Amino acid sequence: MPSVRHQTESCPDVYEMAKLACKYFTNTGHCSAGNACRFKHYTGDGLKAVRVCWIQQRQENRRTQHISSDPTDPHHKSSATLRAAIFVQWLVETYGTSYLSSGTGVLDIGGGRGIISFELSCKSSIPSTLIDPRNDHDREEGVRPNKAQRQWLKQQSKNGVKPDNLLQPSHIRTTFDSEFITRNKDLVERSSIFIGMHADQATEPIVDQALACGKPFAVLPCCVFPRENPGRRLKDGREVLTYEEFVQFLEEKDERIKKAFLPFEGRNLVLYAEATEKI
Repeated sequence: MPSVRHQTESCPDVYEMAKLACKYFTNTGHCSAGNACRFKHYTGDGLKAVRVCWIQQRQENRRTQHISSDPTDPHHKSSATLRAAIFVQWLVETYGTSYLSSGTGVLDIGGGRGIISFELSCKSSIPSTLIDPRNDHDREEGVRPNKAQRQWLKQQSKNGVKPDNLLQPSHIRTTFDSEFITRNKDLVERSSIFIGMHADQATEPIVDQALACGKPFAVLPCCVFPRENPGRRLKDGREVLTYEEFVQFLEEKDERIKKAFLPFEGRNLVLYAEATEKI
């Protein structure tokens, strides 16, 4: 059987093809957009070549994104599609269901479509409020479960559990900043914890506001946005340009901040604190 490298190099344009490929069609052979999809639906040898290319790129991404202090073997990590469930499991193990459910529950900040809030509220019966300004395809407020979560809902229906009987998360379509804290004082003060998984530009505000309010928090940093934040500096004076420097920058905000690694692919480092007093 030819090697992955041999197969991909047999088509010199395969890397360019992979950039144009529809990830849904490439993975499953189906795409709900059909002919209206703006990405390519390759078939035959082209589809095979693109799939092999994606495998090779995925292996390379595992290697480049793996942090040396991460104890998990990069080849034994779960798919990123399971990261919400894994993060929620870690939250429960770290803070406990009783604490997470206290007051108004969890503030899921910058949570996009709300897959973490779904895991918290619908699957774990932990109150959660999604805070995200994005208007995804002009949908109404509320969470949009992913494929695995939709399958879980179908199984619950088969078991006689109606969706209306599941705890539903709340959704506030707005940005998270000091003005939000002021406008939603009761919600914030009675919340159990601030969380954000790959929350983009909300990551640093989560940490800052949690420390200011004396709230526990847990974030998984991802994108750095150095151009939008040119004033960030490490304690040694260096600019914050890379992911590693961003993590260090956040850690340097308070000595009580801890870190942990979750066993899924991609950016899996959690920075968290169990703050009990305002900083």
